Amino acid sequence: MRPERCVAAQLEVAQRLGAQVHVNETVTGIADHEVRTAGATYRAGTVVLAAGPWLATLVSPALSGLFTVYPQVLTWYALRADAIDHGPSAMPVYIWGAAKDGHFYGFPAVDGVASGLKAATESFEHPTTADTIRGDVAAAETDALFTALVGPRLPGLTSRCVKALRCLYTVTPDGDFVIDWDPEREHVLLVSPCSGHGFKHSAGVGDAVARWLTSGTRPEELHPFGLDRLVSRSVSP
Repeated sequence: MRPERCVAAQLEVAQRLGAQVHVNETVTGIADHEVRTAGATYRAGTVVLAAGPWLATLVSPALSGLFTVYPQVLTWYALRADAIDHGPSAMPVYIWGAAKDGHFYGFPAVDGVASGLKAATESFEHPTTADTIRGDVAAAETDALFTALVGPRLPGLTSRCVKALRCLYTVTPDGDFVIDWDPEREHVLLVSPCSGHGFKHSAGVGDAVARWLTSGTRPEELHPFGLDRLVSRSVSP
């Protein structure tokens, strides 16, 4: 699944069903029944706050500590000229891991040999924010991943980086979702399917949240994601 195409499809269907989509508007504040942006104020019966790495800036200080943002590096390495087939017909999506050696994951060369093969790992050492994250990826970062993990285990790759990007993980203390009402704003629902595994669950989470709001009853599958499991930990001295 290509995330960009999935999001575009979801927006298209939403508009077809009557949703209004506003883009390129910076949200400046959230209140009960109200969303303020740089250009307008919108009122609604319920506000669903699904702001990803910006979530911590839109909740109270007592809750913001639950959402720590970590940058992750995604790298595409060039294939060797004599490499065997690394395309999706021959190679699966992969995850390699060992407790003592770290882990990495990636995808086959889905866009052809020239586009390289994707490999990435996860790092939780240097928190950042959505507004201050460093955009570029240093050669030393992609070289380190190749030397430590990728190169020794994928001999068909070279260390040449074809492309590198950063993404953001919004991580909760236990690494799981938060889908619950904001304790300080009665009609604001926090939806943070985060900790690095949000997109793959987004369709299911969206469906469950929609059923909750239209029926008034919290679906059983959302019960594990309440704030009560985390709040006491975040505000204790």
